[in-house]
Amino acid sequence: MFTCRSRRLAADFRPPSPHNCLGRADMKKMATKSQFTSRAVLRPVEAGNAAVCVTCGAPVKFAAKVKSFQVIANVYIDGTWDRVEHYHSDCYEQSGRPYGTAA
Repeated sequence: MFTCRSRRLAADFRPPSPHNCLGRADMKKMATKSQFTSRAVLRPVEAGNAAVCVTCGAPVKFAAKVKSFQVIANVYIDGTWDRVEHYHSDCYEQSGRPYGTAA
């Protein structure tokens, strides 16, 4: 049973109009779809990494004594996610940065 602060009877209760709700979502903003584009990021290679470089085909391996970096690219085709590609940082530069400058 619903109780309200003014202690009206439950039979007198009228729910608030949906047009007056403060938390109502703006449907026009929700209807727009954002277009995703491929992008790349530079990350340190972590232990246990099992990725293979797209350019040279060699594994992107962790080395304890050397701080190495990899480029990870999310690839989108027609605005829809398709795959993730891994590169050695040097291989990504040599391939001409196909997904732009790595962030």
